Amino acid sequence: MTLDDVNNWIAARATKAVGTMWCVYIFAFLTVSPIFFPSISPIVQYVSSAFLQLIFLPLIMVGQSVLGKEGELRAQQDHEVLLAEFKELKELHHEVRSQKKCPHLPPE
Repeated sequence: MTLDDVNNWIAARATKAVGTMWCVYIFAFLTVSPIFFPSISPIVQYVSSAFLQLIFLPLIMVGQSVLGKEGELRAQQDHEVLLAEFKELKELHHEVRSQKKCPHLPPE
C-alpha cells in the first residue's frame, strides 16, 4: 500500500464521516454551546476557525475528488459491460431474424 493509497483512504473516510447527520448535530452543538457556556467561546472559535476551516475543508475537497474518481471508474466499467451486452443482444437479434422462424417479424 502506497502513501497515496493511505491518503486517499483517509480522505474518503473523513469525507464520508463529515457528510453524516451526526456530524451536523456535533457542529450544531458546537455552534450553540457558547450561548449556554460562555467560558468556552474562545475554544469554539479556535476549533471552528483553525481546525474546521483549515483542516476539514481541504480534506473534504480531496475526499470528493477521490470519491469522484471511484465513481468514474465504476461508470466506465458499467459502460463496458453494457456495450458487451448490447453487442451480444444485437447478434442474437440478427440470428433470430435470419432463421425466418418468426414470420411476424418484418424483413431486415
